[in-house]
Amino acid sequence: FKLGEDGVLVQQGNLQLLAFPSRRPLVSCLMVTRGRSFPARFAVDCFRRQSWPERELVLVCDAPGTPVEEYCRTLGDARIRVVVPDGPAASLGELRNLSLRAARGDYV
Repeated sequence: FKLGEDGVLVQQGNLQLLAFPSRRPLVSCLMVTRGRSFPARFAVDCFRRQSWPERELVLVCDAPGTPVEEYCRTLGDARIRVVVPDGPAASLGELRNLSLRAARGDYV
């Protein structure tokens, strides 16, 4: 998916390595968790096994100090960024918006 400046879907489709000979676009994968360890670790491990080289995982963790946050930090993978919201617990929509703001990719 590619979103425009206003957040509206501009493009949808599959990326192929051959389509980008000079510069491959960065793909941002977004994830929101409240510290649920097993599903979050499973999702992080799935992200790490993907074949697209230019990718990042923006993981918004609404429960700071959980094993999920620590697990991501111990991986030492610069493509995985843990974002912890400031202030009290936010709604799911607010957390998703936070992940979108933190994304650096050409595609989300």
